[in-house]
Amino acid sequence: MRYERLRLWLLMCPRRTAVAAGVMLTLGFAPFHIWPVALAGVAIFLWLFNHVSSVRAALGYGVLFSFAHHLSALYWMPQALALDSGHWWMALVGGVPALLAVTAYLTLLTLVPLLLVRRWAWLLPVGWLIGELLKNHPEFGFPWLPLGVLWSESVWLRQPAAWVGVYGLSFCAAVVAVLWSQQRWRWGMATLVVLALAGGLRLHSYTPALQENDALTASLIQPNLPPAHGWDAATRQKYVAQLVEMTTAASGTLVVWPETAIAYDLTSNRYLRAVMAAPLAQEQVIISGFPRYDFAAGEVSNYYNSMAVLAPSAEVLDVYDKQLLVPFGERIPLKNKLPLNIRTLAFNRADYTPGSGQPQLGLGDGNWALPLVCYEAIFSKHVVQHSANKRLLLNVTNDAWFNGTTAPHQHAALARLRAVENGKPLVRVGNTGVSMVTNAFGRTVKKLPAEEQVQATVIVPPALQQPTLYQRWLNEF
Repeated sequence: MRYERLRLWLLMCPRRTAVAAGVMLTLGFAPFHIWPVALAGVAIFLWLFNHVSSVRAALGYGVLFSFAHHLSALYWMPQALALDSGHWWMALVGGVPALLAVTAYLTLLTLVPLLLVRRWAWLLPVGWLIGELLKNHPEFGFPWLPLGVLWSESVWLRQPAAWVGVYGLSFCAAVVAVLWSQQRWRWGMATLVVLALAGGLRLHSYTPALQENDALTASLIQPNLPPAHGWDAATRQKYVAQLVEMTTAASGTLVVWPETAIAYDLTSNRYLRAVMAAPLAQEQVIISGFPRYDFAAGEVSNYYNSMAVLAPSAEVLDVYDKQLLVPFGERIPLKNKLPLNIRTLAFNRADYTPGSGQPQLGLGDGNWALPLVCYEAIFSKHVVQHSANKRLLLNVTNDAWFNGTTAPHQHAALARLRAVENGKPLVRVGNTGVSMVTNAFGRTVKKLPAEEQVQATVIVPPALQQPTLYQRWLNEF
């Protein structure tokens, strides 16, 4: 009787139900992490989606659900335009339309596969998975907050990502939601218990230990600078001096500065390199984000968002150029085919050039890191394809554009799962946070307080000696 009353209420207020379910889903992600509420929201939506009589009604409720979720999860997007321009009204003029366009696009990718399998309830997890895989395309996708990220803070439930990746976790979460939507409560709970027990077994089956020649320490430098700190010529030297001063107190082998920590091309500025390297001991290196330029005929021909390894001798040991660029932030998709001269949100309004070659950074001691600049850490397949033989995952970012919102926490949750999928420790440094080090199971070793100027030195945990199952099967295909 109680289920009949609930079903009756849901059908009497379907629009409000769909909107509420979308907001419930958002509550499962960082920084809230109320994942049972999120799965209940998905279950309510799938029940409504599966039980209405017409495709038109299902589409309408699906749009309400998806818009409610994406708008409540991505509400922070317009803030970057306001900060970049210095005018709050730019958030309304440019940011809100951009948010609505992204939401509509993600809604399309979510609903089309679900509509195709709507009449077969047990295929809904497959439809959900297909929608998430469509969002994972590096050129046209935006794989932000797949359903599996609900469990990024659950030590046991996130461990199956080492076998099936974040999209396998998404499929499992969708299975639980479908079971609940069909009132198969016990089967849904049993699925969760099996996943948790499997994760616990993995935690207790692997005990990676540091080898004598594998000891590595990292100093995380979180300067807490304004988001566009370096592009004002009058303040460039001031902020470089601040970073150098913080480095003086750093004792780690790797001294990690955030994305675009300096606004100079490090590779062409010998004096700057000498200033940066001055506080380094013989065994230390600085790893910093910076903008790099190519010149042709005396003019800049290519812009890169780069990372470099700087030795105490002021020599650049290695350079990495970001390969996966943020749509509209660093590149305009299909720009050559668009009739309008649309410009990026980068500091110089220019399109960045994607890097090429094997993504890696030599750390100067025989170890290699997989460099991940900002947005690159959200692409599961990219990381898995290039993490073999790397000592650690190294993620630098500048999320100061979104201070005070949920975005930095969502971004960090996505990066955490990369550690589990690849069996590698994660060293992550943000300008204002979230800066942290995790072990190969995603457990936090050190986390710095957000939006504070702080630095800390941490022993980098070991990587697993064998590749994860997810690495093996994904690289096979």
